[in-house]
Amino acid sequence: MWKIYGGGSASVCVESTVGEVIRSMDITPEFNVYSGVVSYIDYRNCYVGVDEPLKYFFNKSKCYALEKELRFVSHSTLLKDLNAPRNEYGTSVGVDPRVLIKGVLISPAASKWFFDLIELVMKDSGYSVPVSRSKIPLRG
Repeated sequence: MWKIYGGGSASVCVESTVGEVIRSMDITPEFNVYSGVVSYIDYRNCYVGVDEPLKYFFNKSKCYALEKELRFVSHSTLLKDLNAPRNEYGTSVGVDPRVLIKGVLISPAASKWFFDLIELVMKDSGYSVPVSRSKIPLRG
């Protein structure tokens, strides 16, 4: 995980839960938010279907199966047909980091000065969440 997503020893990971992510979102009443586990499929041999338009957003190529992704999808409640063309390509959703962040993990390969720096930044920013070194080992 650290080598794939961190890209180096100076890497951090924010800990949260699905409920905290949802509670942290600044969602207006004219938007719906859906969450779901992504299905990893072989697009050459699997039927994706058109009967459930939101299903498109919860599928991903089988080669990414190691991610075990949970995805959030938002759309306007004013949109009557999810298959209809849209003029805009995405919507920004603000989040409250004080609700979202429940902990910070530091790469097991990070040096002490980097670990101390992250602790200091979190403290100086007013966060009182645990900062700890990950126990997930680096591999290969």
